Amino acid sequence: MKTLGLDIGTNSIGWGIVDEKAEKPIIDCGVYLFPEGVKIEKGVESSKAAERTGFRSARRLKFRRKLRKYETLKVLIQNGMCPLSLEELEVWRKEKIYPSSEVFVRWYRTSEAEQYEPYFLRKKCAEQKCTKHEIGRALYHIAQRRGFLSNRKEAGKETEDGKVASAISELSKVMGEKTLGQYFYELRKTGDRIRGRYTARKEHYEKEFYTICGVQGLSEDLIKQLYRAIFYQRKLKSQKFLVGTCTFEPNKPRCPVSHFEFEEFRMLQFINSIKVAKNIDEDDRQDFVPLAQIEKQIIIPLFYRVSKTNFKFIDIEKKLRGKNKNESWKFNYRSDSNVAGCPVSAGLLHIFGENWKEIKIDNYDSYAIWHVLFDFDDRDKLREFAQTKLHLDEEKVKSFLNIPIHQGYANLSLKAIKKILPFLREGMLYSHAVFMANIPTIIGQKAFEADKTKIIAGFENIIKAMPEKNREIALVNSCIDRIFKDKTRDFRSEQWNRAILEEQIADMYGKKYWEKKPQAEQQEIRRNAAEKIDDALRIAITNRANDYKYPLLRTDDLLKEYLREQGYTLHEKKELYHPSDIEYGFETPKKAEDGKIYLASPRTKSVKNPVAMRALFQLRKLINRLIKTGAIDSSTKVAVELANEVNDKNMRAAIARLQKENETKNAKYKQAIIETAAEHGFTIEPTDKDIKKYRLWKEQKEECPYTGKKISFTDLFGSMPQFDFEHTVPRSLSFDDSLENLTLCDVHFNRSVKKQQLPSQLAGKEDIIKRIKGYYGEKIDQCRAAIERNKPRGAYIEPSRKDAMIVNRHMAMYELHYYEQKLKRFTLEEIPSGFKNSQLNDTRLITKFALAYLKGVFPSVYPVNGFATDLFKRQWGLLERNEAKDRSYHRHHTIDALTIACINRGKYAALCEAVRNSADGRHLTFAKPWKSFDTDVLTATEYLVPKFYNDDNALRQTKKVIRDTRSGKPILKDGKKQYIQGHTARGSLHKDTFYGCIMTPPEKERKPENIFVERVSVSVLTEKDAEKIIDKRIKKIFIDNLESKIQTIEEIQTQGLLLPYKINGRTTYMKKVRIKAKTTKPLRIKKHPQSENRKDYKNYFYAVNDENYLFVLYRGVSDDGKTVSDYRAVNLLDAVHAVQQKKEMYPAEITKNGTVLKVYKTLKVGKTVILKESEDENIWELPHDAVWKRLYRIAGLAVTGSSIQIKLVHCSCAEPWVYLKGQGSVSEMMKFRCYNTPGSLVCLVEGCDFAILPDGKIIKK
Repeated sequence: MKTLGLDIGTNSIGWGIVDEKAEKPIIDCGVYLFPEGVKIEKGVESSKAAERTGFRSARRLKFRRKLRKYETLKVLIQNGMCPLSLEELEVWRKEKIYPSSEVFVRWYRTSEAEQYEPYFLRKKCAEQKCTKHEIGRALYHIAQRRGFLSNRKEAGKETEDGKVASAISELSKVMGEKTLGQYFYELRKTGDRIRGRYTARKEHYEKEFYTICGVQGLSEDLIKQLYRAIFYQRKLKSQKFLVGTCTFEPNKPRCPVSHFEFEEFRMLQFINSIKVAKNIDEDDRQDFVPLAQIEKQIIIPLFYRVSKTNFKFIDIEKKLRGKNKNESWKFNYRSDSNVAGCPVSAGLLHIFGENWKEIKIDNYDSYAIWHVLFDFDDRDKLREFAQTKLHLDEEKVKSFLNIPIHQGYANLSLKAIKKILPFLREGMLYSHAVFMANIPTIIGQKAFEADKTKIIAGFENIIKAMPEKNREIALVNSCIDRIFKDKTRDFRSEQWNRAILEEQIADMYGKKYWEKKPQAEQQEIRRNAAEKIDDALRIAITNRANDYKYPLLRTDDLLKEYLREQGYTLHEKKELYHPSDIEYGFETPKKAEDGKIYLASPRTKSVKNPVAMRALFQLRKLINRLIKTGAIDSSTKVAVELANEVNDKNMRAAIARLQKENETKNAKYKQAIIETAAEHGFTIEPTDKDIKKYRLWKEQKEECPYTGKKISFTDLFGSMPQFDFEHTVPRSLSFDDSLENLTLCDVHFNRSVKKQQLPSQLAGKEDIIKRIKGYYGEKIDQCRAAIERNKPRGAYIEPSRKDAMIVNRHMAMYELHYYEQKLKRFTLEEIPSGFKNSQLNDTRLITKFALAYLKGVFPSVYPVNGFATDLFKRQWGLLERNEAKDRSYHRHHTIDALTIACINRGKYAALCEAVRNSADGRHLTFAKPWKSFDTDVLTATEYLVPKFYNDDNALRQTKKVIRDTRSGKPILKDGKKQYIQGHTARGSLHKDTFYGCIMTPPEKERKPENIFVERVSVSVLTEKDAEKIIDKRIKKIFIDNLESKIQTIEEIQTQGLLLPYKINGRTTYMKKVRIKAKTTKPLRIKKHPQSENRKDYKNYFYAVNDENYLFVLYRGVSDDGKTVSDYRAVNLLDAVHAVQQKKEMYPAEITKNGTVLKVYKTLKVGKTVILKESEDENIWELPHDAVWKRLYRIAGLAVTGSSIQIKLVHCSCAEPWVYLKGQGSVSEMMKFRCYNTPGSLVCLVEGCDFAILPDGKIIKK
């Protein structure tokens, strides 16, 4: 029987088809490569849509701010509080020309003089009567500064993070009774920086607004107008349309995870899945059994704790063990597994008591109360509801407001959950409860209640019988497959070979298992199988088909058949729920015209990950191609690699010991926090976050690694913390919240200096690294010494002592990894590709989706552990025992896939057993699948042609909905939306930085020339950059400060460039300077919108080209018979303009030195080329290995000065392009090549001259 092995990654699919009983076991193999569905820049991964939507959000934010200013100015003008006319204001709105009348500029401008200082005016307006214009300017400044009001759910997230909430609270305490404007004015007077401080809209800006309105005696009507203009905030658009539909009830939306019915559903589903093995023997062999009903009742209260919204599984272990702490118990969940509690249910239980579900207060039942919690965004309105509608006292109101409403949705609708819950409450496994859930709907509630016990018993019998029945069907199908391929007998004219049945029985059941079966049962299986085979062959002959297989049985079909046999009438339009339908809701495959079943589209609302969706769509292309060519069919077994590990017993022991030690340490830290807090006069109930803080505090020797400041206990745990968590590699770049990436850092330094930088990018990085080495250097040495100390030395060691040494070594390696990773993050110059482990996580996700997706066509799909693949490769001669995996060539994916295809369930089970019982999981022996396995695999992959999928969407056009210009609503025709062609460019038209163009002043030996300049932060300047500074005065100050040691370069980077004069008695720093840019030929993007300069070069924005869309090579023959070549580079911006203007991107022919040149080849990055010695050479007469040596992928197209670079990477090479000297012969395989002239490249181009199919076959066009 054929087996397809798949090694699926984020941008590759290795595949191999194996039939170990065939004459040539390796039937076919290959590798399919594609770009990830994300953007990767300098190792940082982001969604392609995220950048686009980020810029769109910025545009919308700018528009909303402009609208707020417009509305504020309108009210101020109408009430004589702004010296501007409504006509001038309308010009700004419609023509985007900001008012520039002298009287308005004088009113609007700011300066150090008090009468023009907005903070002074805000202070003055809050203290005494002012003129209308002064009031208007103060209020306009508030309109400019007021922030976004988060709803209470988002505010909850900020509170969890702690930084924003604590900073706002600290500011409020320092301000006291002052308004924000009064306090900030005092800061300006003392020279303190105002920006970079967290402020709250309600507590600060709205409070100040009402204070000013009260002092100035404004009318109620005017206050309402001003409040609406300044503080109006459009509600966020509803995102309900993004909520997926229920798989079981397609017309119902999915249930929010905060709903109390879902919380109970999730809790019972988890509790019913817990299994325990008690009193385990020395060999670790004991059957797991589900919890008894009384044990389930014991642990349910753990889920209803207000203090813990989630908890670790060890809490359940402790509760169940009770007093039996000395007994050896084992659970099917790890002790550190995270368990979700029931926070909403716990909160309602705490407030309303045991019968909270039946409560009814003024027509508000538990469902209505939950809806209020879920829907209300405003905390004040929620408080009002709790007080006036629910009549709660102040303490309960506070508890009600603190009920956490977690965001997110379940996989099922509330309707489906309610149907499943009764069966979960009876203790059923989730999968069984799902099957039973819709039976009452199908046969009627009364009928079900009458025969409930009988129906459940019948269902349990079906579940027990299913595996054996499907094994018999698989036996029949495998026999049919062999009979169709049997060349010795034609089943259409003679009796089929009965020996095939015996061979397949041995293969399907295994000899030992088969021999244990009673003779009568063996005969029955043989008889039933032979009858079904005869029936199938008869149908195949009658219908002249070359294939006929029995479908595997589904539990829901057997259950419906059972219900009909029992005499129940089934509702025609209702279907039973099936647990396999829940996960992802993939479209059901259907038979095509050729009679074969192909994978349907993997598009589903359940999968939002762009990397996973890209991989699934590419998997579909590959698999459907293999089905179409007949390489595989629905009877093929499919093995998919999982990115997990199987730990040996000593590794498991090491992990268990580490967990135990961590638990002990955490308990000590917790107690130490409580005791130290008491010594400082306050109480604290330490959270997991506090324990992490304490651990890092001690690791860092109670100091900040960035500033060197000592950290006191109160600075860390007091009411106004001065130090908090900091992500070494910024969270926005790494998404890494692990302890390795966390340190305690001075709050101000983290927010104002470090920001989104790596430690190596900071001034004083040497001191920072020195401190970190001081914290962890000694511990790293200790761990290395412990590893060395516990290595075997060759002499005999008693097994128990040897095991203890291996456990100690594993523990030391775990600790060493932690400390080294801690240190590594401080020395990173840039974030390397794959740093955040996202590829591994995405691979796990893709594999999970792929397993469910493939089961639509292939009944037998099973996972293979990644650890097993690696171990079997070493066992079977594809890798030496200690050899590292070579990832420099794409064929490693195919080698893995062929190995995976040969790992069946029996081999995997044997491996797991051997690993668990071995000391280190390495010194094992397994026979090869066949004698020449390793040689055959290497031969099959030697000249492998990968298929590269090119994602050329740059100019793919989109459609736009036609909308009404006033309302913005779609225009409908016959009830349908109307569309027009959109102008789309999928990619960067140019780099983000805009440059200015200036003319250099004439000098003695230099003529004036145009140069390009950019404005940069002084934080990125080095001493060498002094000559790049454009302004001669600033350049002199920069050099003088360094030479006179007024400032060091680190101080300039951190503080800014200190100017040699003061403004209003205050020291002044320059934060940005203009410097000469590297670029010499940027693109002219657009004109400045308002200003017109007599010097034409100053009227434009300039930017650097981001990518060349294509290269066009031209060839022709001159009059003297010589070949003349030239090229044209088309960047993406020019390509887009050509499409928009419906022009050709490049001419069909050009003239060079009087010779007409025609298009020779068009090159794009990602395309594959086959190199030729000359134009006359016929590639298709060459053998496959010779063509393979000439197969290259275009890795880059660049123009450097007067020359070009056509960068090629060999099709087999997985490394990025690097320049190599010497090109060598075209027939010689080289990893990398580079062509610098348009006439040097002679080749065939993919898409024009040939094509590569998904299975790697090259076909001529």
